[in-house]
Amino acid sequence: MNRHLPGPFAMACTAGLLLLSLPSTSTAADINCSRYRGEIERKYVNGNLVIDKDCEIERSAVNGNLKFAGPFVAVIEDSRINGNIECGGVGEVRVENSVINGNFVDCEPGREESDDDDGGPGEDDGGSPGEDDGGSPGEDDGGSPSDDDDGKSDDDDDGKSDDDDGEFDDDDGEFDDDDGKEDDDDGRGPWDDDRFVFNASLDGYQATPLTLSTSGEGEFEAKVNKKTGKLEYELRYDDLEGGPVLFVHIHLGRPAIAGGIIAFLCSNTPPPMGVETPECPAEGEKLRGELDEMDVIGPEAQGIAPGEAEEALRALLNAAAYVNVHTEGRPSGEIRGQIKPELKKH
Repeated sequence: MNRHLPGPFAMACTAGLLLLSLPSTSTAADINCSRYRGEIERKYVNGNLVIDKDCEIERSAVNGNLKFAGPFVAVIEDSRINGNIECGGVGEVRVENSVINGNFVDCEPGREESDDDDGGPGEDDGGSPGEDDGGSPGEDDGGSPSDDDDGKSDDDDDGKSDDDDGEFDDDDGEFDDDDGKEDDDDGRGPWDDDRFVFNASLDGYQATPLTLSTSGEGEFEAKVNKKTGKLEYELRYDDLEGGPVLFVHIHLGRPAIAGGIIAFLCSNTPPPMGVETPECPAEGEKLRGELDEMDVIGPEAQGIAPGEAEEALRALLNAAAYVNVHTEGRPSGEIRGQIKPELKKH
């Protein structure tokens, strides 16, 4: 969705650095980087960030200190740290295009990630011919074609993955299930698992807290757009008995269990401050929209903080979310459907 990001979601540009003022992901004094599986992107961390594993911080703000808990590496790009970076003599930090409003304490800033840090043509090489030496032909040699250095590698070197067509290639091993990260993370968005499509069939028999007999029915379909990192969805409903639609949400909850709101799909009433969502369509018409991390509003009491799209996606992948259509006659929801993940068919 195109949005102007009012209120707490407003963008701020400082010294050419784009920062997103997002809701806090935690109120704790110390937040571990491992909570985000080593990748913090477009987040506002309200507290000290403990580097308890190798950690990438991109387009984010940390309202506290960075504290290393061991010999790990922290890469900070296009971000702001409102405190000190405390390496403890064991941590390594690499900073690119970022603002540090504090001091480096017991740190040795890391080198730029490059094959010619010292100006020579090879990695840690003063210019003599050899492996990884751009001055003479050889394996991994930038001067002659090879498997990895012709700028057209099979995976990551050209910035394009094997599945640019939006189809996930299960055979290339590109998705590493052990750490939940893609091998060629392009930083485009948190909705990064495009192996699945999501579907829900809505009716009154799935409604809570009361099962309803209604002629209303609906369909919801969604998929991840890997190029934009957003969740694209289509929504349709028809034959509702409860009058005009108030709003439609994705909720966190197992079948027959009511839960809090993850995101708005549409609304015909004023949404909460800072939330932008399209108007709900007339019955029988199809609504097309998209969601990103800024559309995730909770539910914080159930473990999903505002902006935590990774947590929301995990709920969808575990069939722990549902679509609920609220009408004037049935404000708690007239039709509901559990969102089910399915592997894409190739």
